[in-house]
This record gives sequence, C-alpha cells and structure tokens, in this order.
Amino acid sequence: MRNTLAVAFGLVVASSPLAANPKNYEWPPEKVELIATLNRGKSCSVASFDKNQLNCTYVVGSDLIIEIAGVGARECSISFPKVNESDESKFTATVGLSDGCIRVNSWPSPGSGGRVIVFISPKDGKVYPSPGAWCR
Repeated sequence: MRNTLAVAFGLVVASSPLAANPKNYEWPPEKVELIATLNRGKSCSVASFDKNQLNCTYVVGSDLIIEIAGVGARECSISFPKVNESDESKFTATVGLSDGCIRVNSWPSPGSGGRVIVFISPKDGKVYPSPGAWCR
C-alpha cells in the first residue's frame, strides 16, 4: 500500500544552499553523512508526459524511499512508497506542514547519540541541514 501525501506549495524566490549555513557553522559529522546518504540515493528525471515536470526519488538504505513528483511546481506530490516501520529501521520521514520540508530522521544505534534530522526541499529537490525559505 502506498502512503501518499499531496501538498500545495507557494512559489518564493529561490535561496542559495549556502543560506542554510550563513555563519559557516560546522555541522556534526552524522548530519553531513545523512546528507551524503540522501544525495547518493537521489535520482531525478523529467516526466515522460510533461517535459516541464521534474520527479525525484531518494532511496535511503533499505528502509525508506521518498518520491517527489513535480519538484518546484506550485502543487507537487510527496509519497513514501517504502517505509520500514520495524524497530530495526534506521530511517523515517515526515512532512512538515508549517514549512513544507520533508524531514528525514536517522536513528543511530543505541549509545551513539540522538537522532539526526535533515530536510529535503520539494521546491528544488535539494537536501539541507536545516529548514528554511527554500522549503516553502
């Protein structure tokens, strides 16, 4: 069964990915690694039925697949075609209704610290270390 959430997004001026880190803050290595994991598992393609529609898929380990249909469109669709809800699952994802970001959570092994959260923007398909205007 597919878990699907369709969300409408308003268009705002695109922000630079550097805006996510305006003071050159050094992000924890776990956050940097989660961003790298998402970027390695990311693939985007133009829809066959609409050359203006960009669709992106993020494969996160063996636990999670995230799809965005219509990246950057006023209305886009976010779906989670694969979600491993077992206790052994390392990754989960949700959609923040207030900012429109997809929040990807990494649950580290016991004793290694707290969870790590990064953000995928449906507006540009990029992965960010923190939420911001690039998500709305």
